[in-house]
Amino acid sequence: MEIFEKLGINLQSFLFHMLSLAIIVFAAWLLLHKPLSKMIKKHNQRLADIHDENRQLVSEAEENRRGIDAIKAGAKEDAIRITNAAAASAAAKTEEAL
Repeated sequence: MEIFEKLGINLQSFLFHMLSLAIIVFAAWLLLHKPLSKMIKKHNQRLADIHDENRQLVSEAEENRRGIDAIKAGAKEDAIRITNAAAASAAAKTEEAL
């Protein structure tokens, strides 16, 4: 107790400071709770919107990839068909020339 008296702290001032701190914390909670809750809800909504948009973009990209794969497969088939037709034509012309 001597150490508290040397520091100028007594029970009455300690209780007064604790009460003041409790009042300040309560007032801050009253003033800041609604704005912070609103801000957090807006932030969560924005994150949910971004997540939905990302899912939509991923599905569109997958659909586009499937379309490109189909086009590539068609182009490959066309290239094989054209190559076979050219080879057959060349073979026919060679036979004709001989």
